[in-house]
Amino acid sequence: TGQHGISASEMYNPAGVRFAPNGDVFVSEYHNHRVMRWAPGASEGVLAAGTGVGGGSLAQLSYPTGIAVDGDVLLVCEYYNHRISRWAPGASEGVIVAGGTSGNQAYQLSHPMDVDIRADSTLFIADTYNHRVVLWDEGQREGIILAGGGGPNSDLFFPYDISVDKAGRRDRKS
Repeated sequence: TGQHGISASEMYNPAGVRFAPNGDVFVSEYHNHRVMRWAPGASEGVLAAGTGVGGGSLAQLSYPTGIAVDGDVLLVCEYYNHRISRWAPGASEGVIVAGGTSGNQAYQLSHPMDVDIRADSTLFIADTYNHRVVLWDEGQREGIILAGGGGPNSDLFFPYDISVDKAGRRDRKS
């Protein structure tokens, strides 16, 4: 859990970028175990999620990858914690909204790489090591497989990116 480039102005291995409706830019820093928020024109970012030290507590992130913005709330894929966490503005801890243990059961994720959210708060998750795309309704304890899931020989092989349009149609890449 090394801290590389841990200042507020020097990014280290950015993995995900999303824009908020107000123009702020959120950047997940894979090796710094954090997500930073950059206001338009700012010369330094502000910590939005994580502590900068990797780990499994709700205050920490473990190699964050994809992120999504839902109004003023941030959703973070935690690659090695096998979960999606939700961070309210100014929160010192996230709340687990999907996954949390590694595996291929409907309530588990394995190395999620990306997340996107539809207007009704439905999550779409690129569940990379399970070779599947999962739909996860807010408040549910397990997801629904939309595509893949048959191992490395399935129709999806390590999906790493996902996005949904305003109508909720899915676009997946692998």
